[in-house]
Amino acid sequence: MGGTATGPASGVRTVAVIGGGTMGNGIAQVFAHNGRQVTLVDVDEGRLAAALGAIEKSLQRVARKGALAEGDIPGILARIRRSTPLAEAAQSQLGIEAVSENLE
Repeated sequence: MGGTATGPASGVRTVAVIGGGTMGNGIAQVFAHNGRQVTLVDVDEGRLAAALGAIEKSLQRVARKGALAEGDIPGILARIRRSTPLAEAAQSQLGIEAVSENLE
């Protein structure tokens, strides 16, 4: 992680991830770790706070394994902006839907 991107998405600088559950927060973490500005969208602030907490905990695990400098964590987290209005996702160059499927 943290390398130079190549391929079709290499020019993408802003990403919206819709849904902050397990998959969504993981996707947001990877993009932010690789230098992209991320807008993480979910239905309420509580879910967004939980998602950011999970991302921080995951980054700390990565740092303990030596794959990331602990001092890089604040910068990675700062690249993730929380939002509840879905309309804010429209400002991103790439959108990824990772909404939990709850059929009940």
